[in-house]
Amino acid sequence: MKALTSAEILTVWEEGDGRHPLDRALLPLAAALPDWSWDELAALSVGRRDGLLLRLRAQTLGDRIEMLATCPHCRELMEFETDAAELAVCDAFREPGPPPPLAGPDGQATPVRRLTSQDLARAVGRPRGEGRARLAAASLGRAPNSAEETAAVAQALADADPQAEILFSLTCPACEHSWSALFDIADYFWREIAGLAKRLLDDVRELAVHYGWSEAEVVAMSPVRRRHYLERARAS
Repeated sequence: MKALTSAEILTVWEEGDGRHPLDRALLPLAAALPDWSWDELAALSVGRRDGLLLRLRAQTLGDRIEMLATCPHCRELMEFETDAAELAVCDAFREPGPPPPLAGPDGQATPVRRLTSQDLARAVGRPRGEGRARLAAASLGRAPNSAEETAAVAQALADADPQAEILFSLTCPACEHSWSALFDIADYFWREIAGLAKRLLDDVRELAVHYGWSEAEVVAMSPVRRRHYLERARAS
């Protein structure tokens, strides 16, 4: 896996603009892992996908991750930092073993399969209960027998694919309310990519006006060199 270049960030953002978030989650990986097909990426378990995104984000933008959270009780805005390495709970390049089977009410064990982006796509837009049942069915290879079995599958998947759901335990400094907040690396990284791409377009426009350079010439520069040219353009 290689870090995304400025040109790749622009391309990923352009291709992902207007697409579904599940597609956006795979586009950075497609750029960083050119030997992997789209079908291979879509078939990754959600935990492996997110683990790869964490690693790619660290290689591209660094380990530090700055977070914002709003207290659901008093609406206080909280700022905190974490580290990408601390969020990586598994080796994303190593295929994990199969999850333990789910014990059924009849005593027979049913294999459980980790969910993929393709599974999530099939449940998008469904009512919450129906969506959970569809995901359980995808994992079991059959429809769940009951709401209790659906819940048991969800718990088995959480245990077997911990990278797929990263939760922060937070306490509001203003009202002391405590809650759990979900961290979605796919959404977080995409918003960073979109912000970087738009700032890069602004840099292209500014340097093109000042020096007459093309987009390709500006984008090919290292961020350090580009910043120094911008400083000189603004000082002149």
